Amino acid sequence: SRCCEVERGLARSTMLPMVSGELQHNNILLRWRSSLWKLVWFQLLIYTSIYLAISMIYRFTLPTELAIKFEKLILWVRINSLQLPLTFLLGFYVSLVVKRWWEQYVKLPWPDEVATYLKVAITKNPKKKESGDSEKDDDEYDHSKRVRRTIVQYCLL
Repeated sequence: SRCCEVERGLARSTMLPMVSGELQHNNILLRWRSSLWKLVWFQLLIYTSIYLAISMIYRFTLPTELAIKFEKLILWVRINSLQLPLTFLLGFYVSLVVKRWWEQYVKLPWPDEVATYLKVAITKNPKKKESGDSEKDDDEYDHSKRVRRTIVQYCLL
């Protein structure tokens, strides 16, 4: 009987997330610094409040004559909003966003080009006379190699 209790408890604990769905873990949306909800909660609250105020005024306080005029206003807005489709306007917006993204992408430096220039620009000092100390030359080469590598790493960030 204890085995059945454990299996039922396991089944309940594994089914709970499926039953409650994604609404169980909403607190992570509020903790995330760049959360969409944190960015739009105030505008959403204002929009919802204005919508509810207009709805309550229309349903409970407007006399019949004004309610009919309000309905005519709504129909006029619907008819006139069809003249300029939203997808047409969104097409301009999307093309502008893609154009800006592409401009930024093109301006990014390519690391291989930077690495080539660094190889030419940062080398061991050619003016120094060749000393017989190969250990010192290796240290200087390693230092310039580390500097080049560090600059390329910063370019990749």
